[in-house]
This record gives sequence, structure tokens and C-alpha cells, in this order.
Amino acid sequence: MPNIWSRGLQYLEEKFGAQITKDKDLEDILTQIQITGKGLTSLRAVLLSFNSYTEKFCSFFDELNSALKLIYENTPYYIFIEEVLCKQQIISTHFEDLNKLLIKLYSKTSEWDRIFELPKDLLLEREKKRKIYDHYEKKLPKIQKTSKDIKYIERNEEKYTKAASEYVEISEKIFNLMQDSLKLSWKLANPLVCELIVGEQNLFEGIGLSLSCFKTSMKRFEEIEYRLSNPNSKGKNFIYDPLKYMKEKDLIKQISGRRTLSVAPTIKKEEEIRPKKHSLFSSRNEQASKDTEKKRNLYNILSQCRLTNAFGTISESKLEEFFNIEDDF
Repeated sequence: MPNIWSRGLQYLEEKFGAQITKDKDLEDILTQIQITGKGLTSLRAVLLSFNSYTEKFCSFFDELNSALKLIYENTPYYIFIEEVLCKQQIISTHFEDLNKLLIKLYSKTSEWDRIFELPKDLLLEREKKRKIYDHYEKKLPKIQKTSKDIKYIERNEEKYTKAASEYVEISEKIFNLMQDSLKLSWKLANPLVCELIVGEQNLFEGIGLSLSCFKTSMKRFEEIEYRLSNPNSKGKNFIYDPLKYMKEKDLIKQISGRRTLSVAPTIKKEEEIRPKKHSLFSSRNEQASKDTEKKRNLYNILSQCRLTNAFGTISESKLEEFFNIEDDF
């Protein structure tokens, strides 16, 4: 083994760019292990943090439900909106189910950090072997050229052979170990990833199934609107009564019932308006009879109405205008 002075010189040479032995195949698999290890660590973090990712999104459903309740509660539409609220709750449940699954999957990754621990320890040991090998690989050609001491040369040749053998042995060992570690990491990750994908599939299929019944939502709204606007429909129609909450509504009704017209229209007796036989003015009398009958009918209508005129007594002229209204039929 090289002494402390030769090791120190080798260290300085390597620091300043001296050529060292490199194994590309081993470096490639080492790079792959580093990337795979980083991926496993990231996957564990994702599994653990799923709830924090979806918490903000799930609050969307709570706020949406609150808004819908404010708009539609105690309205004819609320029966339909209750279905929407129920489905939104089911969607939140699907997210909770996936979160429970990921927590269970995360518990299966507790040993993942140890997958590449042994290769890391062996890499340090291999690096020591590599430095010893590189030392004798550089030293031996110089000795063979400059030294005439055969025993000295043979002794260094033995050291070189031993260093080379140990370097090759540990390199093969660590390469095989890294291959096995990669295979183990895939073996552990593959079923977990499959469960994760199935969990995602169940989530989105459940959401789609929950919302599939709302493809005709606009039609449902239109049906409710039709029932509200159609008086012949079975839907309950709201009739507004401004007297409903007035304290003295009974008193108002009593007063309205006792009120009479201050001026009643004068109606001629039947004898006065009866047309005479063989009169030249019989046609005029017939028209007068029709006008009188019309006034009588209008008077009956007026006398049966609730008299709540806020402007005082109805004058004769106003009544006359009322009686002179022509019917369209």
C-alpha cells in the first residue's frame, strides 16, 4: 500500500486534473441509481402530501354548496338543487377515499431509503481501491524503466496485481449490487404505482358517474319554470295578499262591507222605457231599452265590488262615464 507521502501527492495530482481510472458502465448505472433514488423520494413526498394538494380544491365544493343554498333554499328549485348538493358531497368522499389509499401506500415505502445504502458504502470502499490501483499503475512503469533492483520491481508488481484484482473484484460486486438495487426498487414501486393508478381511475370514474345525471340540468330548470308559470299545472302557485300581515285587516273588511254608493244612478221604470206599438220612434225606444239594460248590469257589477276608493265619494259624472263604457263583445 502506498505511504502517506505518495497518497498525498496522488491526491494533489487528481485535484489538479491528473488522469484517473474511469469505468463508464459503472458510472452510467450509478447515474441511473441516483435518478431512480430521487424519483422514489419524490413519489413518497407526493403520497404523503396528497391531502394538502386537494384540500384547496375540495374547499371549492363546500363554497359552491354554500352559494347554491343561498340562491335556491326555500324556492321551488331546491328539490333539484338538493340532488346537486348530495352529488358534490359524494365527490368529496371520493377524494377522501383516494387520500386514505395513498396514506396506506406511503406506509409501504418506509424501507425505500435503505435500498441504495449498501451500494453507497461500497462506492466509498471502491474509491479507495481505485486510488491504490491508480498509484501502482503509474508507479510500476517508472520503476521498470529506472530501477535495476529486480526484487523491488517484483514487489511492486505484486502490489500492482493485488490492487488491480481488488479493484476489479469490488467494481464487479458493486455493479451487480446496483443492478439488484434497481431491480428491487422497481419491484417495490410497480405494484404501488398500479394501486395509485387504479385509485385515480376510481376517483374520476366516481366523479363522472355522480355528475352524469346532470346532463339535462337546463331541462330540469325549464320544467320547474313551466310548472310555476302554468296555472293549470299541479305546482303550487303563490298568490300575494297585501292584507295578509296587516294588523287591522278585519276592520278594513268590515268598513268596506258597510260602505254604499253616495249617489246611485237613476234608472227609469220599465213602463217608461217600454216601446209603444206602432210608434214611429220604435227603433229609438229599442236602443234606449238596450242602454238602460246595460246601465242596470253595470250598476249590479259596481254595487258588488269592494268599495275602497281612497279619493272620496264617486260623483254622478264619474258614474256616467263608467256606465258609458262600451263592451268589445
